Amino acid sequence: MNKNSLNLDFGNYMNRSIKKSSIELSESIKNESSVEAYDSLNFQISNIDESYIENAIRQIFNREGTSNTYINDHPDFKDLVHNGESINQYICPLFIDIRGSTRLGLVYPLEFVRDFKNAVIRMCIEVVRAFGGYVHRIMGDAVLAFFGSSSISEEQAIIDTLNAVCILDFLLLNSVRPYLESTNPAFEANLHFGFRIGINYGSTDEVLWSNYGYGREGEVSATGFPIDVAAKLQSLADKNTTMLGQGLLHKINFPKNFSTIKLDKESNPMKYVKPNYTIKGTPINYNMRILNKNEYMKGLFISTEAKEKLFPKEIKSDNKFTLNVSHKNGGAKYPFFPNTVVPKNHEIIITVTATYTEIFGKRFKVYFEKINNEGENNESSFVDDYTKNGLNETLAFQEINSNNLAATFKRDCTFRGIHRVKCSITDWDNKAIYSELINIPIM
Repeated sequence: MNKNSLNLDFGNYMNRSIKKSSIELSESIKNESSVEAYDSLNFQISNIDESYIENAIRQIFNREGTSNTYINDHPDFKDLVHNGESINQYICPLFIDIRGSTRLGLVYPLEFVRDFKNAVIRMCIEVVRAFGGYVHRIMGDAVLAFFGSSSISEEQAIIDTLNAVCILDFLLLNSVRPYLESTNPAFEANLHFGFRIGINYGSTDEVLWSNYGYGREGEVSATGFPIDVAAKLQSLADKNTTMLGQGLLHKINFPKNFSTIKLDKESNPMKYVKPNYTIKGTPINYNMRILNKNEYMKGLFISTEAKEKLFPKEIKSDNKFTLNVSHKNGGAKYPFFPNTVVPKNHEIIITVTATYTEIFGKRFKVYFEKINNEGENNESSFVDDYTKNGLNETLAFQEINSNNLAATFKRDCTFRGIHRVKCSITDWDNKAIYSELINIPIM
């Protein structure tokens, strides 16, 4: 599907009393494995029903279905309510709170404070569900959610969590904040609109699920240091940022250039969670990093046109060209869906195809660059390889013309991490025509 813009009328989404609704939707269908298959979705929404935002996000990321779970309703742990048992199972926690919300009731009418909190919480619920997560608990101005289940890989759960916080961040700042400003002209958003997010990963050995309390008068929840420290990560995050924990950073060998180190008030680096917990007097030095959301989002496998609006210096769209990504294992070939994990040792295939009628009589140069990001937990073989050969590889250009409409890049992906491929197209005089970045999680 083509999805160019997602213009959410959040005021009407929040106003559930409106009786009339109108939805104007224009879509065109292309090859679903194409980046350009996410170009043009333009709609206006009145009285958006629950899950509308969830469904819109799911379309952009090619995620089928709709969530049918409720608060504290993770399907893997329903039986724990009554059977008294415990289960070890991995999970990715997400904590988010509204920064400085306690003071809001002293500054604004309670009705506005209610709308403020409800707008943020509703958006959190929609985005968490859109990426397959489970809303676990709502605590006043805060939300706890979990990503991951027995039906998906741990690495995919982490990628879903990362994608969720990036889209949530974007929608809170670009949809919810303008809505609040429009409903209350006295609202000082620069002072009073803010959030903090903490995310992490805990392995099966590190997380224990149990029911606390008495049956339905209790709560099924997760216990473990990676879960508890996620709340600490959230409290250590700066305004409108996401803090990443060591469990997540190490599990997927998260690229160092996709994050930054937090600085204290004196501009000293804070590499570790504070307080620095100890075991028998020895500090554990649990790493934390601030997500560089812009760097991560540049490589999201969604509309080139949409990304160009956010990152015009790095991304350039041109409807003459269509970019497709697939991966291959032996004789089997699979489409690469938006931001899904590709198994290690698969071959990545990226193809740019031109429209014959658009380029007739013209010549273009296509360049591919493979960017191997140094991560937080590199394999020794990767370190040996980039020490010897360097991190990046730029291929000689391929020509596209009326007789040769496609250019292809193929590489085996033998190292864990989030790989990046850059595709650039120029005319024959080297004028930039098209530029795209794609993150490919290899696990």
